[in-house]
Amino acid sequence: MDRLQQIRFFMEDDDDDAMMLQILLAEDRRVVNVKLQEPPLELEINVEGWRRLGDPTFRSHFRMDRPTFEKLVVAVGEQIEKDEDHEISFKTPVDVSTMIGLWVLFNGDFFRSVSVKFNISKGVAHYHYTRLIKALHAVRGRYIAWPNAAERDNIQNRFFRRYGYPGVVGAIDGTHIYTTAPLYQKQRYVNRHHTYSLLAQAVCDDKMLYRDVYAGEPGSVGDMRSFNRSPLKSSLFLRPNMIREDDHLLGDAGFPLSEKLLTPYPHNSRDQNERDHNTVFPSCRTIVERSFALLKNRFPRLQYFRSKNLQIAVWHIMACFVLHNFILLRGNPLAADEEIIPWEGNNQALDDEAIQRSRELGSIKREYIMNLLQQRAH
Repeated sequence: MDRLQQIRFFMEDDDDDAMMLQILLAEDRRVVNVKLQEPPLELEINVEGWRRLGDPTFRSHFRMDRPTFEKLVVAVGEQIEKDEDHEISFKTPVDVSTMIGLWVLFNGDFFRSVSVKFNISKGVAHYHYTRLIKALHAVRGRYIAWPNAAERDNIQNRFFRRYGYPGVVGAIDGTHIYTTAPLYQKQRYVNRHHTYSLLAQAVCDDKMLYRDVYAGEPGSVGDMRSFNRSPLKSSLFLRPNMIREDDHLLGDAGFPLSEKLLTPYPHNSRDQNERDHNTVFPSCRTIVERSFALLKNRFPRLQYFRSKNLQIAVWHIMACFVLHNFILLRGNPLAADEEIIPWEGNNQALDDEAIQRSRELGSIKREYIMNLLQQRAH
């Protein structure tokens, strides 16, 4: 699809992705010119009033208290300063720009509505939003990090005290982010429900804090293939210090069984001990599903994301995960152990024999835990 066809395509679309028309036109001029949009409505709106809001009113609108928001402004501002694109002359204060972006993320309003609330044009509202999600995507490694050894011990103990399942350092699952059809290769994004989606895979701990996120695979891929393509899989196999022998993640039947990732027994098992194990197992694992429900309730656009631009979609999804953690952490970065798992892992080809051996060890470990649960029950 050439540039003229792209422009015609977006002109026919009446949703918020029409903002992309402005970007396409701007790219031809080699500078983003926000004046392409119509001027803002002349309404009696005092933007300074937003800046002066205090808690709890501020928190009701922006889902975080004032001190956490101030930390977010600093983190976003520092990242924007590092941005190499200085073609745009931009005078809006970072806190106002961040508020506009947060309003889009937390409320799911159309850009038309956001432009009215902040007395700006739709194009400027879209620019603030894109600016924020791009910055949050860039700083994701500060707020989504694999737990170090001490943290894993604490997570394991809390999981065991609450659910009674030993050795758990996290729960893993995937979720579909339903979206409009992308510009290219639409059929790749059709999932088993016959709708378009992107897949997001995440590991969370007992506090619903995300410890690893991998987003952007087409909806047709599924949990198994998404996991196989993710940096997490190679890191689990190639980095022995990521998870100790007695520790493991919990996943549903859509994930491959291994000594590092346990899955339930077949749901139609006739063995009573296996059925008892499957009763305890999901009570612990489903915390990641509850975290997805919380995430999509907090960020309404994750329920259905209107975008044909995959780059924007991935930035948006990751920004939501980052903000989720940012709020739980009250703006304090995690103490990431870079020797454990770098954010951009190298998904190396793994030896088939090693994978098979890990699967056998996972089966042995699961049976041991099943027997341990039976002994405890009696």
